[in-house]
Parts: sequence; C-alpha cells; structure tokens
Amino acid sequence: MYLMRGAEGFEARLSPKLGQERIKVVADSLPHRTPWRVLSMGASMEVLLRSTILTDLNDPCAIADTSWIKPCRTTFTWWNGNVVPDTLFSPGNNFETNKYYIDFAARHGIDLHGIYGYAETPWYYDDNFNFGNAGPHADPTRPIPCLEMPRIVAYAREKGVGLHL
Repeated sequence: MYLMRGAEGFEARLSPKLGQERIKVVADSLPHRTPWRVLSMGASMEVLLRSTILTDLNDPCAIADTSWIKPCRTTFTWWNGNVVPDTLFSPGNNFETNKYYIDFAARHGIDLHGIYGYAETPWYYDDNFNFGNAGPHADPTRPIPCLEMPRIVAYAREKGVGLHL
C-alpha cells in the first residue's frame, strides 16, 4: 500500500500482486475477506505508540503461552545495500559475510543476526527463488552449502549472538 498526495489530501493506493499490472478483486463468495490495511496518524509519536488499533483489529492470539516471545534487535543485510565495507572477501550469502555481521552484532550488543536471501540466492534450497513464490521442492530445513550453516551457528553461539532465519 502506498500513501499518495490526492486532490483533497492523502490517498491510499494498493499495489498490484507480483506479476500483475493492475489490482484484481475477485470475490468467489460473500462475505469475502481480505487482509486489512491501516494508516495510523497522530499528533505525536507517543499517540501512535499508545494506540491499540492493530491489536483491536486482529483476532485474539491463537498462542496460549506467549512468554517465550521476546523483542530483539537484529542485523538486516539489506539495510546497507548488501555492502560489506573494508573487507577482502566477496560479500554474498556465504560464511564470511555472515561472520562479518555476527562480529558487528557482538561488538554493538545486537541480539540477533538475520540470515536471509542475498540478491538472487536464498539461504535454503529453493528450486524457484523469486522473493515470494517458493518452488515446489523448496526446503527451509536444508540450507545452501556455501553458507556452511553449522559453522555459522557455532560461530554465532561463540560470540553470544542469536540467529534469525
């Protein structure tokens, strides 16, 4: 969803589905349910933070015990455009790049390092990786070999950094 300047103020515009030029609305039966979109506005950040609109709109939590869910900070390689400055290795979905981010997280007290797809390479086996449509044989329990996942896990543990997949 995009927020655009309209004739009388702001307008919300939905983006089309990947691979489609226009938004298509098809209701097989009524009532028809779609994901809701919310635009929150307030006079201050405090007003937005105190808002309960998101929890008010959601169904009640289906998880009985949520005590294990903890907020954390994480690295996210896309924030810096997949650039790994001042290094001699080639950045990519490999052990060295992940080691670099784990070291960064450890130095700066960041709880987790996020391992995600890198450019056109997913972190797990996927026969049709295109950011949103997994292939019929995708297997997130099978990391790609160049990641050296057992080595990444051991290194992160040694540095006291968790992993987010």
